[in-house]
Amino acid sequence: MKIGFSVEDFGHKAFLEAVQRRWCPHAELVKGHTRGKTGLRRASEIRMICKELRAKEADIIVLAIDANSESWRDVLDQQKARVPDEFQHYVIHAVAARNVECWLVLDRSHAAEAIGVEEAELDVDDPKPIVHRALGITTYDHKDKELTELALTMQFNIVLTGNSEAAKSLKLFYEDARDLAQRNGCSGFPNELEVP
Repeated sequence: MKIGFSVEDFGHKAFLEAVQRRWCPHAELVKGHTRGKTGLRRASEIRMICKELRAKEADIIVLAIDANSESWRDVLDQQKARVPDEFQHYVIHAVAARNVECWLVLDRSHAAEAIGVEEAELDVDDPKPIVHRALGITTYDHKDKELTELALTMQFNIVLTGNSEAAKSLKLFYEDARDLAQRNGCSGFPNELEVP
């Protein structure tokens, strides 16, 4: 199975690499154009990315974006409306409430230990500056390996049952990913909602 993806930034790419390894390790990741870098308007960009990834034989297409200061549900509805009908059954959306760093620190104690900060420092609306500073992320060094490891080792059974908007947005992505992956032959996709 091939999972095509188009992301807004390196944080999404690291997160998707982690969940692919965790949820469907036999799948191949296929990169599409970066969101917002094509020079096209959003609807045209999404159509172009879907065509590109289907041409690369992607069975699933993940479109990842941050909601930033908007409601993640509104951003999700906007993104869904922009996907052409012929691609709807291939696409899942990874819309992070605020940003993907909010997903990365949902398991507060784990994230704090992994990046070397106090847990209380991560209890903020936007942890992105803290994560970037702690890991030493720069324009030239995205610390992809560290971000992927952080996502790979978080306790999904804890974070997916949370009540925050970040947890709700991640849970919806997880449920959509699991459903579509199982329909495409990834039978070993774990039930992260089970307590180990």
